[in-house]
Formats: sequence, C-alpha cells, structure tokens
Amino acid sequence: MRSDQLEDEDLDPAFLGAVLLPEEPATYKEAVQCPASLQWEDAMKEEMRSLKQNGTWELMDLPPGRKAVKCKWVYQLKFNAAGEPYRYKARLVAKGFTQVYGLDYEETFSPIACLDTMRALLALAMLEDWEIHQVDVKLAFLKGDLDEEIYMQQPKGFKMVGQEKKVCHLLKAIYGLKQASRQWHRKLRSALLDMGFSQLSADTSVYVCRQHRGITILMVYVDDIQIMGNSVAHIISVKQELGKRFDLTDLGELNYFLGIHVTRDRKHRTLELDQSKYIRDILIRFKMIDVTPAFTPLAAGTQLIKSTHPVEDNDSSYITQYQSLIGSPMYAMLGTHPDLSFAITKLSQFGSNPTEYHYQAAKHVLRYLSATQNYRLQFGSIDDNEITGYSDSDWAADQNDR
Repeated sequence: MRSDQLEDEDLDPAFLGAVLLPEEPATYKEAVQCPASLQWEDAMKEEMRSLKQNGTWELMDLPPGRKAVKCKWVYQLKFNAAGEPYRYKARLVAKGFTQVYGLDYEETFSPIACLDTMRALLALAMLEDWEIHQVDVKLAFLKGDLDEEIYMQQPKGFKMVGQEKKVCHLLKAIYGLKQASRQWHRKLRSALLDMGFSQLSADTSVYVCRQHRGITILMVYVDDIQIMGNSVAHIISVKQELGKRFDLTDLGELNYFLGIHVTRDRKHRTLELDQSKYIRDILIRFKMIDVTPAFTPLAAGTQLIKSTHPVEDNDSSYITQYQSLIGSPMYAMLGTHPDLSFAITKLSQFGSNPTEYHYQAAKHVLRYLSATQNYRLQFGSIDDNEITGYSDSDWAADQNDR
C-alpha cells in the first residue's frame, strides 16, 4: 500500500487532529475563498445581525478633523471538551491600536478572575457540596455604553450600497476598542450590585450574596461567569435576573471553563481539573506530539547558567521561539500543573539571551508534558478545611547570584 493510500485508522489520531481539522482564516479574503467559506459567511452574517439588533452604530459622514478607527474580521473555531469543533464564530473587531488617548479613550483597566481564585472557590464548593453552574454572556462587550465619540470604518464585505464612504458612529462598545472591556465590566458590576451582590476587595471579579442561611458566589472572567452556592433556587433566580438584563447562554453545571475541563463526582466528593486538550495543542504546535516522554520537568543534574555571548549574536527569531516555548506551557502551569512552576520560573530567566542548552531544557518541559498531559489536579474530600503551606528557599542552588 502506498503512503498516499493509508486509511484513516492507520494514522495517528493526533496527526488527524492537526491536519484534518478546519483552519481558522487570518483575513476576510481567506475566509471567503477557503473550503468552509459558506460556514464563515454565515458566521459573519450572524455577527452583523447581532450588531444591528444591538444598535451598535449608525452610519454618517465622518466629521472634519476626525479619523475613523479601522476594523477587521477575526475567525475562531469553538471546540468542546473532547476537542471537537462545534461552531464557526466570526467577530468584528476594531483596531484599537489606532485610537488616540484623550480623544478616543481614557481609562482601560478592568479586572478578571485569577486562576488561583478559581481553584480556591472550586475546592470550597466541592468541600461544602455546593452547586456549581456556568453562564456565558453573548456579545458581552457590545453591552457597554461609550462615553467617547468614536467613528469606525465599515466592515469588509458588508459596506452599505450607495453609502460606501460613510463611517460607523459607534453608539455601543465593540470588541477591540481599548475601553470595551472596562465598559462591559462597569455595566455588569452595576447590575450585580443592584441585585444585592457585594464585590470582594481581595479579588474584584468575585461577587458574594448572602441571604438568610444561603450564600451565592459569582466569579467573572470577562463574559464567562461561574455561579456557585448552597441554594439551587437562588442560583436559578440569579440566572433568571441576569437573563432579563443580558442575553445569556445557560451552560448548566460547570464542565469546561477557560480551556480547563472540570470533572466532578459528587458521590465520592471529588473534583478534578485537567488541560489535556490545551497541552495537546501545544505539542502539535511545536511538532512534539510523538516525542520520547520525560518524567521530570527538568533533567536530573540540569545547571542553568547565563550565556557569556552578547545578545546581538543571537538570531531574533531564535529568541522569539524560545520565549514562545516557555510562554505556551505557562498557562498550564497556572491552571492545573503546579509541578511546572520551578522549571518554568528558572527557564524564564534566560528569555533575553538563551543558548542551545536552555532551548533543549525548554523542550524537555514539553517532553514532560507529553508524558503527563492526561494528569488531573484533584480536590478530594477531607475531614477539615485547614490550610497547610510549604516553602523552600534554596538560595545556595543559584549559581548566577546567591
């Protein structure tokens, strides 16, 4: 049998996932010319309908002395926890980097929940046997009201016939604007406070509501919201009230959040978190899906020392590749793989001037991830909820600067 006649079952599943899955177009031109053009066109039409229903802009002539912000289409395949694509999503995004400070925007900061907070709350919910639900706010950034006067060019493929020279006067925030996230957070915060929630000072993306003997906690990550508490009735009423104010997708009990798969066994009082799909994507990206696995984050005896060669001697693409090699598994470290902390922290110190030795050490981390990609972080039932901490400050092992 020739190699080009191999059956699907003869191919590695990871290879099939890397090669046969639809690709995400980078431009509008690619989207309308690729094999899945009909799906991407439907996704863009759906986005335009949502923008129109939301009253996001009105067409008008560009006022003298003003400059219209450019925009572009961004395409994304949505995957489920099994790594299967289930939705084609097109988002119209403003090119916020063309905005002028003081004219088009002022403040831009908005908080998001820390992964440390997420794990702590999930552990508490498991310990207390609380309900854990999840909702998604559709087109969240479009709900924010703008305080500034902003004009944007009409999107490619959807310019109004006979009004091609006109621009969009934005009445609502849109994805990509520097202040969009802040405006959405302000609106959601106002709604939650009005519903009787109070905002935590330790993590301002967490809101708590106490009623009689009940407690309900919301954790917000942009447009993804976890709702947990000891009263199912109150959780349902919170979702209903939020649904009156925003267009929600009720995702039911928590299963998949920020690329983290959640498995809960209420009978045995355990909750497990894993990022196997995310790790697999990293291995595919760096062509290390079939590497020999390693069983320690760093090889025994690894000594990481600063390079004596000038930074200028390093190819910039080599430095970028090394930084990407370190940065990619960092989200896994923050989410479910604390066992990577030491290796990533050490290797990150050499990102500005890495050597081949550092590069191979970084690849060793991916070999370790290959061996442990299906490992899960488990929270189990315990007799008490006391916090125990450990620390180790091994200053003598730092050969660069003790």
